[in-house]
Amino acid sequence: MSELPPSTLVLSELRSSFQRQLPESPGGISADTLFTELGTDSLDTVELVIQLEEEFDINILDTAAEGFRTIGDLIRYLEEQRRRKGG
Repeated sequence: MSELPPSTLVLSELRSSFQRQLPESPGGISADTLFTELGTDSLDTVELVIQLEEEFDINILDTAAEGFRTIGDLIRYLEEQRRRKGG
């Protein structure tokens, strides 16, 4: 597997994912952006989790997803999962 990209690359990948899944989401998504600021509903969240699992080739536990307050929380989770997977 390839070297784990730095957080800035993960953030860039997430921005692209959010743009595809939530076209009306704010363009200035940063690590400090709260999920509540994105205006997602539960269906949006489920679809986004599925998309991220496919794109990052990981599983996102429901209990973990419920705990994400910010984009930074999600980035740290994605990086940890990829490290555990050996990526």
